[in-house]
Amino acid sequence: MSGIRHVYDVQLPGRGGGSLAVDLHFTGSADEHPVLLWFHGGGWTRGGRRASEEKILWPYARAGLTVVSVGYRLSGEANHPAQLDDAFDALAWLSDPESGYSFDTSRVFVGGGSAGGHIASLVGVNLRRYRRRHGDALPPVRGVIVIYPVANPLEYDAAKLAAGPPAPGTFAAWSLESTGGRPAQFGQALLGPDPVLSPSPFLDSYRELVPTDVPPYLIQHGSNDTDVPFSQSLLLYDTLSSQGVPTTLVLHSDADHGSPWFHRGLALDAVSAFVREHSAPPS
Repeated sequence: MSGIRHVYDVQLPGRGGGSLAVDLHFTGSADEHPVLLWFHGGGWTRGGRRASEEKILWPYARAGLTVVSVGYRLSGEANHPAQLDDAFDALAWLSDPESGYSFDTSRVFVGGGSAGGHIASLVGVNLRRYRRRHGDALPPVRGVIVIYPVANPLEYDAAKLAAGPPAPGTFAAWSLESTGGRPAQFGQALLGPDPVLSPSPFLDSYRELVPTDVPPYLIQHGSNDTDVPFSQSLLLYDTLSSQGVPTTLVLHSDADHGSPWFHRGLALDAVSAFVREHSAPPS
């Protein structure tokens, strides 16, 4: 796309002995814009950092963000918290003087959609814990931007099992077909075989949060989401706001999961306004 620079397959050190790959999308130079560290959807089991990049990532770049799309480990490679470890490794890399890139680390936001929204949400409430591991390498996070996020993976699984057959042409119908006609238990695949030993990250992280350490959240969801129920965003909103975290929840009428409306018009305007409000002055 003319005007947007794309840098693919940037390798950075990752946990577990391997490397972690990211893609960059920005206009002008990478260091002149706020950074959006982005985590893709796909039920933690599939998808990738280039999934629907033209629809999802390029609009953010055109809106004046430097987008860093993270290829975190999927649940088939490692269970939680590997995905969160990868997220924080990518966050720390933004301020690494040996990265070969210069970013404005005074204006870093994290975001994601669906399962990626779950990862981004966990980043926001785990900054204090991971700062003990990474120290000053972690730049401050100015805000969390998520669309139709999963808040509680096990509740998400239960809702998929309880739902009736999806209407043809919906996102849920496509998802069901892609998993062979059986409701996928993505949350269980993320957490591992024993939910007692692998309790929901939602319960762990959100019970222990310290509001002053948590950045503001912008949550957007569609009223016609056939895959992730709106109750997941409402759960995230209620939990954060009840503990004093500044949280905004925007409901878009008639929008289904994966709708292009989340990356244009009012939804994109909401992201731009949120970034302007919570950005620190450029360094």
